[in-house]
Amino acid sequence: ILSEEGACMTLGERIREVRKSLKMTMDQFGERIGVTKSTISNIENGNRNATEHMIKSICIEFEVNEEWLRTGAGGSDNMFKKMTVDEQVCNRFRYIIENTSPVKKVLLSALLELVYSAPDNSLDTVIKQFEELKKEG
Repeated sequence: ILSEEGACMTLGERIREVRKSLKMTMDQFGERIGVTKSTISNIENGNRNATEHMIKSICIEFEVNEEWLRTGAGGSDNMFKKMTVDEQVCNRFRYIIENTSPVKKVLLSALLELVYSAPDNSLDTVIKQFEELKKEG
């Protein structure tokens, strides 16, 4: 599928590779970057070009290496940005906070503060309580 550098693939094909590697449907992928399923389909099939905004959104939302997305440089091993665990966690929290209601933002902040202030040896208890809440939900 990929040449050594991935350069023989089109931008649409690289977008498909990103989506498939994330195991997302066109609907799910499009929703995350603010476009429709048909837009994703048209881009992946070469019937429409991705806009600059879409390219930037894909790179930010899914931590895709922009150079790889645009050119295929480095092959599929270069598809995603190399990030530390801390960077991954921060990005995930940022996404959650940016995409939730004001009420949930307050609750998430309080929960984060609770977990942060709890002694490490009590976290098993906190996790068990969360698991019980999930079962009841």
